Amino acid sequence: METRLDLYCREDLPRLKRNIKIQRALVWILAGGTLALCVLFCCLCNSRNAIQMERAAILTSTVGGWLVIYRRLFGLQEAKYELQHAEHLVETPTTSLRGTLTITRERLRIKNSIRIRILLLDDGQRVHRLMVNESRVRLLERELTGDPVTVRLAGGYVAGIGGGDEDD
Repeated sequence: METRLDLYCREDLPRLKRNIKIQRALVWILAGGTLALCVLFCCLCNSRNAIQMERAAILTSTVGGWLVIYRRLFGLQEAKYELQHAEHLVETPTTSLRGTLTITRERLRIKNSIRIRILLLDDGQRVHRLMVNESRVRLLERELTGDPVTVRLAGGYVAGIGGGDEDD
């Protein structure tokens, strides 16, 4: 049996849960830091520098607020979506196909879920359209050499890839 790459397995779930905790902590750190800076500017305010401190507090709260929103939407939410997707794929029964795998440029966004990329698997008889989490495409690119591979599927999603004449 040659190389094998599992995109989703039970051992990855704790890592994904830890990533959610890290993203949540970053959101709280950014929010707390923004609030602390605004309070600091208010404490440093006197009659001579009131306008500058007000501007600094407004600028800090605006920039900090946008950073918190950005981190929450594109960090924390994405991490939650990836965990849900991984849990679903781990629970789904798997099948396997063998053929030549090609990564397309076609991207899709599932509402309230992950971004996916479309893959084409040519098994000699027909071409199968498969999906993979876009964050996992780089891992797949390293494994693809143009040789036939065995792809483990959970539903229509790629859950693992192997080479050679392996049997699942």
